[in-house]
Amino acid sequence: MIEFSLKHRIRFPAQKGQGSPTAPKGKFPLVILLHGVGDNEDNFAGLNTYLDERFAVVSLRGPFEQSPRSYGWFRISPFTDERVFFLDDAETSRQKIVKFIQEAVAHYAVDPDHIYLWGFNQGATLCLGVMVTEPALIRGVVAIGGEILPEMLHMRVSKSRLREFPVFLAYGVHDQIMPIIDGRNTRDLLATFTNELSYREYSTGHEVSSRMIQEASAWLSARLDSSRHSSVNAGVPRMQLGHVQLKVRDLDRSIAFYKKTLGLRLTERVGRVYGFLSGSFHHHDLALHAVGTEAMDLSPNSVGVQHIAFEVSDIQVFADACLNLLDAGIQVRVVDHFINWSLYFSDPDGHEIEIYWDTRDMKDRSDLWQGRDLPLTVEKIQAMAQAWSGKSTHEN
Repeated sequence: MIEFSLKHRIRFPAQKGQGSPTAPKGKFPLVILLHGVGDNEDNFAGLNTYLDERFAVVSLRGPFEQSPRSYGWFRISPFTDERVFFLDDAETSRQKIVKFIQEAVAHYAVDPDHIYLWGFNQGATLCLGVMVTEPALIRGVVAIGGEILPEMLHMRVSKSRLREFPVFLAYGVHDQIMPIIDGRNTRDLLATFTNELSYREYSTGHEVSSRMIQEASAWLSARLDSSRHSSVNAGVPRMQLGHVQLKVRDLDRSIAFYKKTLGLRLTERVGRVYGFLSGSFHHHDLALHAVGTEAMDLSPNSVGVQHIAFEVSDIQVFADACLNLLDAGIQVRVVDHFINWSLYFSDPDGHEIEIYWDTRDMKDRSDLWQGRDLPLTVEKIQAMAQAWSGKSTHEN
């Protein structure tokens, strides 16, 4: 019997024939789970039930024991308030993960062209370490609450080999272990490597929330589905909404409005006809097309787009947006949709705009709208923002 480099648990799909569309007969796409510090392979294996049933799933145990049933991927110095890592531990773990991937391909019925890593905390850090050093071994990475160790960057492959590498990167806005500023710095660094970065922020602390699991699992399924259309580059994501284009009367007025109310930045302008604005890494999320001051409004009963929506990361950003709109004299309608809180207002040409904060991760909230709305007040928004601010200040 083979002695693997790392202790682990494995689950294969219940029904044969559900593997990746391009896999050799009888072999399955594989997700390898890497737990956080202080956890173990049994607890993290609980993610099995949320993942696409086409995947075989391996849950690895970190090689460094902290206490019974408590493991990590590298030790942290107890003699300083700063996060000082035993870097030799991290490199040992990286090598063991790389070797385990090779062992799994050799001894399990898994498809070597469809292997994905999913990690949390230290596990996420090791996922990113394997990605930048051995990208040919894996098809994509889900990293939640992790970072890239500078020492592993020194060993990374050329940027050209990472340009189309898919990454799902996520952080909790209220994470006190991995502050959101560190997450955003990791995001900015990864954006210099890959064009296939999917970045998310959630209104959570240092945890893997149900919404994170749902969205990361859907992202993995999309990676797998894409191989039905391209056996050469299975990293290409499924079709997704790229941008919205609006017809406006006055280009200067509309650009100024969206920069002020939504904080979008102007990325390009073509004369007095087109303006492109972005709030992400895309060239533009919103395109504006000036059609002249005499353009007619659509009838309220006309078929067309009802509104466009922009998501914010947390309640504080939501509250700030609300106050900025009110201070600018813009009429705002606020609604609690159970799954999110929303601000509705109109731009200078009458297009309805929504700013929303997803509340599904909050206690006693719902995962479904079901046509239900509750009244929401500016005072309640401010009180919630102050409560979050006070919580963060207290925890710091």
